[in-house]
Amino acid sequence: MTRLTGVVLACAALGPVARPMGAQQPAAAPPLRLLRSHQISTGHPGSPHIESALALDPRDPKHMIAAAMAGRPGGKLGAYVYATFDGGVHWVASVIRPQDSSLVIGGDPIVHITRDGVALFGLGSRVDGKPATVISRSPDGGRSWASPVAVGYRDRPYMAFDTTDNSLRGTIYLGGQFGPLVLSHSTDGARSFSFPQLISRDLGGSDPLMPIRGVLTDLIVTPAGVLVMPFISNPDMRDSVPRAQDSVSVLQFRTLVSDDGGQSFLGMREGPQMHSVKGFRGQQTVGAPRATVDQTRGAHRGRIFLVWSDWDAGRNVNVIRLGWSDDLGKSWKTSVVNDDSSGRDPGNPAVAVSRDGVVGVIWNDRRDDPNNQCWRLYAAVSTDGGATFKPNVKLSDAPTCTNAPGNWVLSAWYQYDYWSVPDQPRPGFGLTAMVPTRFPNGGDTQGLAADAAGVFHAAWINGATGSLQLWYTAFAVDSGLLATVRTENAQHATGTATAAVPAGAVDLTQELTFEVSAPTIDFAHGTLEVVMRVVNPTARVVKGPIEVRVDRLLSESDNAMGLANFKVANADNGQDGIGASWTWSLAPGGTLAPKGKTPPRVLRFRFTGGIPREPQGYFQPAFRIFGH
Repeated sequence: MTRLTGVVLACAALGPVARPMGAQQPAAAPPLRLLRSHQISTGHPGSPHIESALALDPRDPKHMIAAAMAGRPGGKLGAYVYATFDGGVHWVASVIRPQDSSLVIGGDPIVHITRDGVALFGLGSRVDGKPATVISRSPDGGRSWASPVAVGYRDRPYMAFDTTDNSLRGTIYLGGQFGPLVLSHSTDGARSFSFPQLISRDLGGSDPLMPIRGVLTDLIVTPAGVLVMPFISNPDMRDSVPRAQDSVSVLQFRTLVSDDGGQSFLGMREGPQMHSVKGFRGQQTVGAPRATVDQTRGAHRGRIFLVWSDWDAGRNVNVIRLGWSDDLGKSWKTSVVNDDSSGRDPGNPAVAVSRDGVVGVIWNDRRDDPNNQCWRLYAAVSTDGGATFKPNVKLSDAPTCTNAPGNWVLSAWYQYDYWSVPDQPRPGFGLTAMVPTRFPNGGDTQGLAADAAGVFHAAWINGATGSLQLWYTAFAVDSGLLATVRTENAQHATGTATAAVPAGAVDLTQELTFEVSAPTIDFAHGTLEVVMRVVNPTARVVKGPIEVRVDRLLSESDNAMGLANFKVANADNGQDGIGASWTWSLAPGGTLAPKGKTPPRVLRFRFTGGIPREPQGYFQPAFRIFGH
């Protein structure tokens, strides 16, 4: 159990319309809509679940893996894993062989699905009596798990994947902490990992002797392939400044950055501070701060986000705070996510970014409980890169109360008392009700991910049945709000106003790219041709047909080298200017695989007058790309 300054951070284990005077104003459409919500852990109703995780298959949004810690038979803390193959409608509990007990007993579960669709599950456990972090691959998408590989132990592990096209493509990073930060990597799909690297000094900074000690808050690989390790620690990592004995703990976010896969790190970068009140109230609000990065091609591509529960001393309330950085942690700005004025405590937030660049945050919120103990799941979204958030939306009605009889499951262990009289140790035992005493926040993590269609998926802890259970909830951004976001994204990508998305289509302008070749010009016939393939650089399957539409043809500076009367000649829809389009049907199968390319097509343009007398400028058209 990692403690810093007395705070437990990780466990062991649209404007109004004018109306006549007196007329009632219509309620604004909520920014989010709940799609579905139901229990995952139906097979273990008597085992209180805590500390959830969720992974989404980048190739198939109907395939997800969820996990949570739970009380296991015999009073031991362990984990359960679940998989769905129909978009969260039905979940099956994973089967783990008895001989792989290290995958059953332990804490801090993590689940991931690689860009190739391989499901991974890991947790902090013990192997041959020694602490270890174990990672298992699933041969069947999460229904069962192979014998795990044991890696050097690290508390509160996280994983990240390099999906770029650079030399580190396919690298899997496994981080955590054990005093200093710990980092391993895999280049064979998590079949094996490198020997743990201890990051204990700021070797790339101005003071190479500065110690590095803290709690990793997540692991990130940016769209450029840069490894980012945000962590939280005492403001003075040398412990040379006495800690203030007041009612609020102060911690400091810092960031380590590596552009060579973790072989070396640039100088440590300081970020915002985190504040937490001490005592039980701090225990029920705090959670492990979480981080993510904007992987889209929108205005905030590469922006790093941090989210945490923070004590706002100016208002004397706890808030959910979001921090963001556009320069890999050199500078930060922050905003407040929750809009509650009751003074009751939120906690345990999670953050994700959709393919449209919408920032989504979920958290446990107690605004509906006068006693400030029981929570409901709340969510909020930002369409401006985290600077502001839309009104909060409640996603659950039943209260979740950790201090309920169904959650008083006792755990016991044998130990020696070394601290009372160090030279006269005495045998004894420890016993606690882990959920209401250690996890009144429902655990230190929650699972949140966004799929290719922009739907957010959450795996969270719900107490509606009287015992903390793992639940699945899906929600989406309001369609009108989303249409506005996509139009703004398209304008950012092309620098010009654009038409609406065709009915039934999905705007993929910021995701797909082109490969062009064989440009030719024929002055005798007045034609210019280029061969184009549409390329899918993402890790997901794109559904066709794919339409490429001209969004900008000519401009004052990009005037086709001075060729006269320049127009589109062979568009499938017959148009010859902006709006002209070509369509790839993608038969058979109707899909474009990850890293796949469409068959080539010739884009033909026509002009008159032969060779221009004063050739100047370029031909630099812009397009929008639509899938289905």
